[in-house]
Amino acid sequence: MSIIPINKTNVNIADVFSLTLEGRATLESDLSASVSLPYGGQRESTSAIFISDNTFREGIKAINSSSNLSEGHQNFGFPTSLDTQKQVGIFKSKSKSKPIRDESLDWLQKHEELRNQRIKVADILYKAGRLNEANNVRHCGENFVVSVAECCGDNFAQPVNCGHRLCPVCMRRRSAKLSNRLEKVISGGFFKWKEKINGEKVEKIEFIRMKNPKHIVLTLKNVPKLSEFCYKRLIGYFEKLRHRKIFDNCIGGFRSIETTYNDKEKNWHVHLHAVVDIPYIPQRELSNAWKDITGSYIVHIKQIGGNGQSAMEASKEIAKYVAKPGEFMNDANLINEYLDAVKGLRLVSTFGYYYGKELIEDDENRPNCNCGKNQWCKLDGFYPIDIIFKDTMGFYRLRDFISDG
Repeated sequence: MSIIPINKTNVNIADVFSLTLEGRATLESDLSASVSLPYGGQRESTSAIFISDNTFREGIKAINSSSNLSEGHQNFGFPTSLDTQKQVGIFKSKSKSKPIRDESLDWLQKHEELRNQRIKVADILYKAGRLNEANNVRHCGENFVVSVAECCGDNFAQPVNCGHRLCPVCMRRRSAKLSNRLEKVISGGFFKWKEKINGEKVEKIEFIRMKNPKHIVLTLKNVPKLSEFCYKRLIGYFEKLRHRKIFDNCIGGFRSIETTYNDKEKNWHVHLHAVVDIPYIPQRELSNAWKDITGSYIVHIKQIGGNGQSAMEASKEIAKYVAKPGEFMNDANLINEYLDAVKGLRLVSTFGYYYGKELIEDDENRPNCNCGKNQWCKLDGFYPIDIIFKDTMGFYRLRDFISDG
């Protein structure tokens, strides 16, 4: 197996690379769309495509032949000798056999469902006059960045996401990441952070777990018009509550803000969810303190652990609020009102002892390669979903669509 860098040109993959023993280009693949293949000239960042050694040799003869050049095939400047591979960034695979990657059977169906959701969100963003945002959401997850293992030729791909607050793909991703982090904060995990010791910043790593986790919900009266002030006011109220005597024993925690729209009453409901590390608090005392600060008295407290919620249940319940798009998704005016209000705001944050602490995680987004050396290098450019599949372990892979002919 060899990896060949390709010039950045729109070419039909099947026409150019599916080569027979006679050295002629033939159509063996179902891929008929032209794909922009990026150029890579450096070892650290190489654009490449997998092709067998036999096809490689025959392909050079076919593409560089005068007959093919006269028929319109572009000369990509492939080396005429394998001895020059290293000079142009072509890597020889050390693996003679590649284990079969079983394809997940339902991933395309799930992707299609999310695509339909994205299109609906993109359409409403377009009506709201947010053309660039609509375009980004519409194409979110349709292109991939591919990494190749120089050690054995294995590969994996990662989707390019838009990061929009209302994109269903990105909301699911953020929700899963947030849920995992919060669960580790509650039940225990290794975290790293930097502390200033004797004038120097020193990195510390420590196992952290909440001793007395509680799930608290704090509400405010509904408002007819949503603005940035609604969120800043709620955050300010929560900071005041944290400095009340009732929170003296609070070590720290995590908070997120949810927004819903009451279509019947035509008003907005902004409220705060928090997981706090604190001993027992009577709900009546919490309600009185919150009423004294805000004028609203409706609060809820749930114990996490023991007879209460599990760490997983609590983390998923809170994380889903961040991912919830709201009932206002069908109204362009309400979309603008919401996005203008939350622009630049952090709706999720840690506080107290847990502020600034980063969860140490295994790199779940990157698999081990075939040989286990994991000498990955990222390829330039983007690859369309048409040549990507998802394996049964949940990793995206570049399809092996090239054959010896």
